[in-house]
Formats: sequence, C-alpha cells, structure tokens
Amino acid sequence: MNIIPNPLAIGTITGNANGVCNSTKNYSVVNQVGITFNWTVPSGATLLSGQGTNAVSVSYSNSYNSGNIVVTATNSCGNSTSASKTIKGKPAIPTTITGPTSACFNGQNISYSCSNSTGATSYTWTIPAGASLVSGQGTNSIVLNFASTVGNVLALKVKASNACGVSANKTRNITMLSCPRLSNDEKSDIVLFPNPAKDELTMSWFTDADEDLLVTCIDILGQQLMSKNYERSEVEAGIKINTSNFSNGVYFIRVVQGDLVRTRRFVVKH
Repeated sequence: MNIIPNPLAIGTITGNANGVCNSTKNYSVVNQVGITFNWTVPSGATLLSGQGTNAVSVSYSNSYNSGNIVVTATNSCGNSTSASKTIKGKPAIPTTITGPTSACFNGQNISYSCSNSTGATSYTWTIPAGASLVSGQGTNSIVLNFASTVGNVLALKVKASNACGVSANKTRNITMLSCPRLSNDEKSDIVLFPNPAKDELTMSWFTDADEDLLVTCIDILGQQLMSKNYERSEVEAGIKINTSNFSNGVYFIRVVQGDLVRTRRFVVKH
C-alpha cells in the first residue's frame, strides 16, 4: 500500500520583488516530490513557463504597477496553504548613499554615489541649497561643489525610477566644516603624488628660500595627524608620508617656510 503524504506548507517565494517593469523574472519555491505547484500572477504579468513545477518565468509589461504572485502545492490528498509575494514594477529605494558625511564649507568636486536599485533606469538627485551639481544627474554617481556656511547640515537625496514608477528618497546628511584655505598660487611649490594616495604619499617642495620647513597633515575635521620639521633639501628630494592608517577621505598638507604658507588637498582611497 502506497501512502501519499499531504503537501507541505510552502516557504518563501524567491525572486525579484521590485523594479520588474518591462522585464522577465524567475521565481521558485522549495520542491516537493510528487507535488504539483499551481501559480497565479497579477494583472500586467504573464506566466511564460513552469506552471505545475516549483519554478516559473514571468514577464511584466512596461505599465505594470503592483500585485501578488501566489503559489499552492497540490496532490491527490489535497492542497497546501498558499504562499504569496508582493511584486512592484517600480524600483526599491536605493539602500545607501556613499560619500563624506562632512565636507569643507567651500569644498569642490566632492563625489557621492548610491547603490544600484534593480530595474532602475535613472536616478534623480535633489541637490540642497548650499551645494551645486557639477555632473552626474540621472546616474547613480554625482559630483558636487559646496558654497555653504560652516555648521550647516545639508540633506542630499536620491530616488530611483523606471517606466513603472519612482521610489521614495534616500537621504544623506552632510555637515559643513571649516577647513584650511587652499593655496591659489598656481606657480606651485607643493607637488603631491600619487593623489589619490593609498598607503603612501610623496610630497616635494621647491622654493628659493633657505629656511627649514614645517610640514603638517590635517584631516577634514581640522585634527592634526602629523607635524614635522624638515630641511629644504629633504623636501626637494621628496618626503614620504605614511597614509596606510588613514581612513578613506579628504586631507590637507600645510607647509610653512618662514612667512610663506601653502596648503594643498589630497585624497586617501584604499
């Protein structure tokens, strides 16, 4: 005598839940021997293949909005309870915005990017007052210039979109800091390389003055990370600054030689 077990309860339906507009996606549940799986799809979606099995392929129109995929397991002894998954045509909100949470109040060419949202065809950034867009609108990576007031907190926002809709905004707050004023003398004395640096930065200084130099490294919060006196000949030959323990971000080199003061910015990117 063969004993046929009742279908087991169906677990999670795996597959894309967001950003499915105008695409084909695959969905599945854990298989059960001797079981038939009955799938239904929402309006605006078409079941292409897999009916009766534990895995299906579903096509979505370019006007698809939202609905539920439902699956039930059956055999001659009965049906299991149904499992359901809500599927949205528009992309999900970007999960992260990467980039500095603090920046110089007059910072230039600062990069930000958001995580990719499945199915997104474009990204819309809301640029706060006190910042201006250099490039990148419509993509998931932008470059900003700042012209704000020290202490201000700016809210940078981004949302993902496709033909079926637009996600909610992801927000990143950026605090404006007072940073060393960069030298604008284009005849420059300071040479930094590589920039961005990884584990080591080389700095050279060329000048006609004979005095020794004080070289200071400062982070974006104004904290002094190193300060050391050098003879002119040492710096002309190129001094090495260990950046292996620096976090990714923006830093400043300040050189003082007599009455002459110069500041240059560099980036650490591991």
